[in-house]
Amino acid sequence: MYLLPVFLFLFTAWMFLGWMIGESRDIRWMRNWCAGIFVVMVVLICLGGGAVFARRATQASCRASLEQFARLLEERAEEGRSQDVRDAIGHLANRPSEWSSHSPDILNRINEVTQALEKTSLNRVATKAAGQKSAH
Repeated sequence: MYLLPVFLFLFTAWMFLGWMIGESRDIRWMRNWCAGIFVVMVVLICLGGGAVFARRATQASCRASLEQFARLLEERAEEGRSQDVRDAIGHLANRPSEWSSHSPDILNRINEVTQALEKTSLNRVATKAAGQKSAH
């Protein structure tokens, strides 16, 4: 996994060195070939690095969302609200019809269910109720 990027960087460095040697010794064919290959390799390295970064950021976001969803389901199960758990799992398991307002993408549906579970959390409801009583 890590060997390919190392070889790409080494090859790119050799192309840069070849370009510099072609410039200093005035070897036109070497300068042109090594410069072109060097530029293409730098572009490939930048695109690959961006793709890896985007993939890791997306995975981290999905992991955080799934952890929050699982935590909320666990809270509902401990509270004995099994119907909420069944509804949440059913919403994820069953693909919505194409005329539904829900997204067909399961990652978006996880976010929808997580937000719905957060809104109906007993802890939040109790905190809001206590805040409203102290305000009056």
